[in-house]
Amino acid sequence: AAAREGPRAMALRNDGAQARDAVQEAAGALNPGVTDAQISISPASCPTGTSDTNVTLTIDYPMPFLTDFFGASIDLTGTGVMRCQG
Repeated sequence: AAAREGPRAMALRNDGAQARDAVQEAAGALNPGVTDAQISISPASCPTGTSDTNVTLTIDYPMPFLTDFFGASIDLTGTGVMRCQG
């Protein structure tokens, strides 16, 4: 859900900070939380005017295990895509 909310915010508001905030709010139950370094947005801004450009947001999150029996974590990746000015 967080990988869907981020590009939606970016496509509608064209603000990378608000897109990151939307991701972190949608993933608020994760412990540890999603950091800015784990979120990548491409392109960095939507072009103005009518466009068929898509914004892609990817989250790379190391999901920790409860025990270290199988290792420390497993890497999860979520990607969301939305057309700019949706």
